[in-house]
Amino acid sequence: MKNITTLTQGASRHQRKVSTYSVLLRTIAFVTAFIAGHTTAWANDAKPWLKNTFDRGDGFSLSSLCGQKNWKKYWACPQVVSLGADENADYALLIDPHNGQTIDTYYETTPQSTRWQVIEFDVKVGAGAVDPSLAKFQINTNGNPSERKFQFYIGNGMRANYGPSGQIADIVPAGEMILDRWYRVRLEMDLSTERLDVWAAPYAESGDDRGIARLVRRATGLAMRPGGITGLDLWGWDRPGDVVIDNLVGYAQIARITNPLREVETGGVVDVDIARTSLVDSFQLFVDGTVVASGTGNTTHFEWDSTVNPLHAPIHPGFGGRPLGFGYFFTRYQGGDNHWSTVNRYTNLYHAWAGQQYGTTDERAAVWLERMRDDLVNISRNQNEDVPIVLNLNLQPNGWIKGYSEVDYRPVLSLFVEGSNHPDWSKVVAVELCNDCTKWNPAEYNILADRVHNHMTAVGLPWKPFGVVIENNGYLENGKLPPVLPNRSSAPLQADFVTYEAYLSSPDKVREEYYFSPLSHENMARIRDNMRNAFDTLTLLANIAPPLGGDLDVIIDMPAYTQSGAWRNADLVRDIQVPAYEEARRDPRVRAIQMFAYARPSGTKDHPRFRVPHKLIGDAIKGGVLDAGRGRRTLALRACKAGETDCTWDTIYLGIQN
Repeated sequence: MKNITTLTQGASRHQRKVSTYSVLLRTIAFVTAFIAGHTTAWANDAKPWLKNTFDRGDGFSLSSLCGQKNWKKYWACPQVVSLGADENADYALLIDPHNGQTIDTYYETTPQSTRWQVIEFDVKVGAGAVDPSLAKFQINTNGNPSERKFQFYIGNGMRANYGPSGQIADIVPAGEMILDRWYRVRLEMDLSTERLDVWAAPYAESGDDRGIARLVRRATGLAMRPGGITGLDLWGWDRPGDVVIDNLVGYAQIARITNPLREVETGGVVDVDIARTSLVDSFQLFVDGTVVASGTGNTTHFEWDSTVNPLHAPIHPGFGGRPLGFGYFFTRYQGGDNHWSTVNRYTNLYHAWAGQQYGTTDERAAVWLERMRDDLVNISRNQNEDVPIVLNLNLQPNGWIKGYSEVDYRPVLSLFVEGSNHPDWSKVVAVELCNDCTKWNPAEYNILADRVHNHMTAVGLPWKPFGVVIENNGYLENGKLPPVLPNRSSAPLQADFVTYEAYLSSPDKVREEYYFSPLSHENMARIRDNMRNAFDTLTLLANIAPPLGGDLDVIIDMPAYTQSGAWRNADLVRDIQVPAYEEARRDPRVRAIQMFAYARPSGTKDHPRFRVPHKLIGDAIKGGVLDAGRGRRTLALRACKAGETDCTWDTIYLGIQN
C-alpha cells in the first residue's frame, strides 16, 4: 500500500538524551493540567443529551430505573440488572413487568432543536416472545407526552408508528425477530423536514463480522409530529418474553455525511459529500481515527484516496535501534495452533508468554516447555527475518510461573542455553518479569529481579532490559500510582521499562472517562487522553531507576479483543486501534506496541475485522503490507461551530475493496 511517510530511524538507547527535552515539555504540560484539571482530546465537543449505558461507572445501580439519571415514574418502572454473574459484568435495562403491571417511565431533556438528531440503542428480546408489542419508546415534543413525534415498538418484531393517522412501518416484521439476539437500532431525525429514517441489524455472532451490526436502512422518510425533542417515554407490558435495552444514546448533529452511505462497498478515490447547517464553521474528516482532510464551513465535498495509508510512521525506534515493535500476545493459545505465519506479514515482534501461551495448567511442564522451545527456535533462528522477542516470564513474587506452580523462571531461561539447537538469546530485546504485578510491593519486584538477573549471569545469558506490567484499573490515567510503583520519596523500582495496558476499562470498574462509550469518537478521545495522562504520571510521580541508567522505556499493550464478549460492539474496539498507535508512535519513550490478543478467545482471530487497522499500522512501521487498508474502515466527520466549539460527529462504516 502507498504510504504517506517513511520510517525515521532514531538513536540508540545510549544516545537518547535528546528525548529529555520533549519529556520535560510533557511534564510541564502535565503539571499545568494536573493543577487546572486535565484538558481532554476534543474537549469542546458537544455532549449527548442522553447517554445511558446503565453501568455502575455511568452512575447507575442495580435497582429501579426511576430516580436514576433523570428517569421518572408514571406507573411501574423497569429494572437495571446485571447481564452476568461476574462482579464486573455489564449492566442493562430489563423491561419485564409482572402481575398485570404496565411499565411507564419518562426522561426529560432540555428541548433539542438542532436540525439533525440521532437516538441509538442495543436491544434483545428474550425467548418466548410471541407479541409484537412488549415495549415501546415514545419520542415527545413540546414537553407533552400526548404530543409524540413518533413511537417505536419492540417485541417479536420491531415497528415504527408515525404520522398523524398512526401509520405503521415494519422494521423487523412480527415473528422474524431473532430472539435472544442483540440488535443495534439507529433512529435518524431531520427536524427541518420532520422525517425519520430507521436503521437496524442484528449483531453477528460468528464469521468475519462477529460482534458487528451491519446497519440496514429499514425505513426512510417517515413523517414526524413537528417540534423539538423534549423527552421520551418508555413503556412495557406484562406479556410472554422480555426486552433488554442497553447503550441508549441521543445526540445532535450540525453536519452529516450524505455520501457514501453506511456499509457501502467501495474503493479507490471515495467521494465524500456532506450536508451542514449554517452553524458549521469548520470540518475535519477522519479515517480510522486519524485526520485526512479539513475544511471550512462552506465545505460540502471531500475526496479520500482509500489506496493511501493515512497513518504516519513512528518518529522513534524500538528496542536496540530496531523499528518500533508491533506484535500480538498469544499467536498460540494454551498449546493450540500456532498462527505466527498468519500475522508475521504485518507484525515485526514476537511476544512469548511463559506457560499460558504454550500449554494448559494440567499439562506436564516438559510438554509446554518443549512447545515453547520449538516456537522460539523457529522464530529466532529464521535467517530470512530479524524478529525481536519480548519474553514474559509471568512470575509470582515467589518466582513461580503464575498458574504453573511446578515451574519457576529457571527452566524457561534454560531453553536459551541447553541443547545444540536452542533459541537465540540475542533476539530477546526485553523481559517482562511478571504480568500481574500491579499490586506487588516494590521491594518484592526488586528482590525477584535480582534473583533472575543473578541466574542469567550464572548460566551465561547477557543482560536484557527488565520491566514491570501495569494493569489498567484506573491507575496512571488519573495521576494515581499503582502499589508496585514507588513515589519520589520512596526507594526506586529497579526497572528499565514499564508495560502499560492502554485499555478502556470495563464500565463497572472506574469513572466514566476511562471506560468504553457507546460512541466511537468518545472512545478515540479517551484512549488518547488515558495514554497521555499515563505517560505523564510516570514522568512526574513514579520513582523508577533503570539499573544501567538512561531513560525509562515504555511498552504499550492495547486491546485487540472484546473481553470475552463483554464489549459487545466490536467496531468500538476496532476504532481505538489507530488512535492508540498514533499516541504511541509520537512518544519517544515507547519501544513497542503489543496487541492483546490474537488466538485467545474473543481476540483478533475471532474478530478478523480487527486485522484491518493492524495491517495499516504494520504497513506504516515496516512497509510492504500488500492488503493494508482492504476491508472494514471507519469514516467520521467532526463539524464545529466558531472557535472549534460544540463539535458534533457523524460516523459511518464502509467496506474498502482495493
